[in-house]
Amino acid sequence: MLAAARDGASLAEIARRTGKAEAEVASVLAQARTRGTALDLERLLGRDRLASIRAAATGCDGDLVAVRRKLSFTAALAEIRLALL
Repeated sequence: MLAAARDGASLAEIARRTGKAEAEVASVLAQARTRGTALDLERLLGRDRLASIRAAATGCDGDLVAVRRKLSFTAALAEIRLALL
């Protein structure tokens, strides 16, 4: 998964390649990011999606469920966490 992310694959592409759910891929990548792995989140999630998640996080005080409620699209908590790291 990390190799695909470093090669510029999107979250959806990695999920397709590995046969894993996007939420599972996002969780693995978020764990890697917390350990210091550099990831291009704009490429992984898409510039607009990343910006929307970050904007929705304003005023949520780290509450990922609150962020998800403010989004106009469906996003796994792991994806939101990844976007906010």
